[in-house]
Amino acid sequence: MGVRSPKQPPGDRSVTTEEVRRALIIAARLVDLYGERALPFFERLERELIAHYRRQAAKERACLIAKTEDLSAYEEAAKGDPFTIFETIDQTAGTRQRS
Repeated sequence: MGVRSPKQPPGDRSVTTEEVRRALIIAARLVDLYGERALPFFERLERELIAHYRRQAAKERACLIAKTEDLSAYEEAAKGDPFTIFETIDQTAGTRQRS
């Protein structure tokens, strides 16, 4: 057996969005109990959760484009501003996961 990188989770599985969500709740409790000393854990998990949402949204967009072979909805969301699509994606990902 080789040596695993410290950042690599054991086995071949990835951490799920639900696992990150539960860890974020625990980290929030730690911040509530221990204050600013625990804040870096919370911030790290918060960034990880946002990254999970973004990857999920990107995968959904890619699948939709692959199935429809049509970029018109994608381009319409941008409305001429290529950065608008990212704002829309972020808002959609956050809204979808809160429901």
